[in-house]
Amino acid sequence: MKIALNDLDFIDLISERHTLLRERIDALWNVRSEIHMSNSEWYILSRVYDQPVSIADISATVTISRQAIHKFIRQMEEKGLITIFDVQGSKKLKGVKMTPYGQQCYDAYEAIKTGLCDEIGAAVGQDNLALIIRLFQQPWFDEKR
Repeated sequence: MKIALNDLDFIDLISERHTLLRERIDALWNVRSEIHMSNSEWYILSRVYDQPVSIADISATVTISRQAIHKFIRQMEEKGLITIFDVQGSKKLKGVKMTPYGQQCYDAYEAIKTGLCDEIGAAVGQDNLALIIRLFQQPWFDEKR
């Protein structure tokens, strides 16, 4: 069933566009890769991109339960995307760092997103895309930056 975007209010329009983008990214990723990645796994992997971090730090910056984070981290380790290590100076804390294969996958994922942004810019105009980005970067409520 196709949804008439003109009939949606602002909140539902954002939600619908987000869903369409995620579906498109997943489809493009699945054509290029043999491993399946969930949105939550990409979300966590983005937190590990440029430096090793503790699992506790990941938990503090994502909106996923601790139990789910641990499950996703185990799955990503099995896929060879990350390694888990003991945090120096702590008997309990574990850290996560991206493997070269994880880096390769994440870079390919980012290239897919860049391509989609280029497509959107071609459809709505680069100036309009830049405006949308600026509007979404502004705080809308009492958000802490």
